[in-house]
Amino acid sequence: GWTLYCLAEAPWERDKIEREIDDVLSREPDPTKWLDAMPLTRAAFEEALRLYPPAPSINREPIEPETWNDLHIPKYAAVLVMPWVVHRHRKLWDRPDAFMPERFHPGNRDRIDRFQYLPFGAGPRVCIGASFAMQEAIIALAILLSRFRFDSTPETHPWPVQKLTTQPQGGLP
Repeated sequence: GWTLYCLAEAPWERDKIEREIDDVLSREPDPTKWLDAMPLTRAAFEEALRLYPPAPSINREPIEPETWNDLHIPKYAAVLVMPWVVHRHRKLWDRPDAFMPERFHPGNRDRIDRFQYLPFGAGPRVCIGASFAMQEAIIALAILLSRFRFDSTPETHPWPVQKLTTQPQGGLP
C-alpha cells in the first residue's frame, strides 16, 4: 500500500515504473523472472520501505553486558532500534523525507550501509521472510500497476499508525 501511495504522489516515478513493467510483461510471462528485470520497481519498493518501515521498532536484549561507544548496556536491558528514525536521519540520508527511488537503483544500492537501511532488521536475526516479501511485493506491484492507474487525490494523506507494522490510519482509499 505505501509503495502505491508514494508512486501516486510521484507520478513521474510511477510513469517510469509503468513503462518498465509494460516492457517486462510484454516479453516475459513467468513472474519468477520479473524480479531481476524490474530494477526500478524494486527500487521504488525499497524506498517506500525506507520511508514506511514495516516494523517501527526492533527489540533486542543482550544476554551479556555490552559497551557501545561509551554507553554501558546491562545484561537483559531492553534495547530498541528504531528503523523509522534511522531511515529518516539527516546525517544518513540526503533529503530523508523525500521519496527518491534512485537511492536504490543498482548503481547506488551499494553506497547504503547495511545498518543504515533496516526494514527487516539486520544481522543474524534479520526477518526470515525478507526475501519472500521482496519477491511477493515486486510481483504484486507489477500486476497492480499493469492493470490499474494509481493517482493521488487532494484528500489522500494517510497518517502512519505504528502498531505491530506501520499502517495508514483508516486504510488507503
